[in-house]
Amino acid sequence: MCGRRARGLRADPGDQPDARITINRVTLFAMILSLGLLVDDPIVDVENIVRHFVLRKKATRRIVLEAVAEIRPPLITATLAVIVSFFADVFHHRNDGAYMRRWRSTCP
Repeated sequence: MCGRRARGLRADPGDQPDARITINRVTLFAMILSLGLLVDDPIVDVENIVRHFVLRKKATRRIVLEAVAEIRPPLITATLAVIVSFFADVFHHRNDGAYMRRWRSTCP
């Protein structure tokens, strides 16, 4: 092993092909926004289910279905409002540069 590196090990992390991949702020923000949109609806559902359990002092399948049906229309409306607010970015191709190009490819 004199003067040679062990096979499969890299002494310098800069010579790994994956070391050039970076996540810039725009992409990071879009990923966080997407994750927030993904987990927001189930959190609201669970909170409403728990509220119904506490109010009725019991937990049944019927109560779960009623609680979810109660909150479903506002959740769908809120999700559609977010989609509509970002939908205009899909058609905006006018000399927008790398900043908005990354945003459109990452944001939902």
